[in-house]
Amino acid sequence: MEIKIFFARYLDRFAREGYLALAYALLLEILAIGFVVFAGLFTLETLLPTYITARLSLAKLFFLLLLSVFLLIAIGKSAGIRFTEKPKKIGFLLWGACVWGVGLSALSLYKFPLWSIPLLLILFAAISHLFWKLFSGEEKD
Repeated sequence: MEIKIFFARYLDRFAREGYLALAYALLLEILAIGFVVFAGLFTLETLLPTYITARLSLAKLFFLLLLSVFLLIAIGKSAGIRFTEKPKKIGFLLWGACVWGVGLSALSLYKFPLWSIPLLLILFAAISHLFWKLFSGEEKD
């Protein structure tokens, strides 16, 4: 109980002095760079199997990025940072990510039986839609 009070006191002080907002901004930048690096390494791993995983573990990198996302959420809640606006248009980065995803899907599915490819893509789209609804906080349609 004393540890919780100790951390709460310092967290409040850091939030008042603006240190948490600074930590949030820096961690957000690190995460953006980390996900771009992960996407590049994952693409290289897809094109040249075992070239990357023989040297480093992509699972560990992804786990670190995931932990950083949870830390970013916790810092954002503690600092009172909220985003109320939703994006109104699809940007260039999202279109690039879609093209990248389609390219990786095409590379990974070309040796599957022809009947299973549409089934896998539909299941992937359904699961992606479910996660989008769960994590975006949108109301039911």
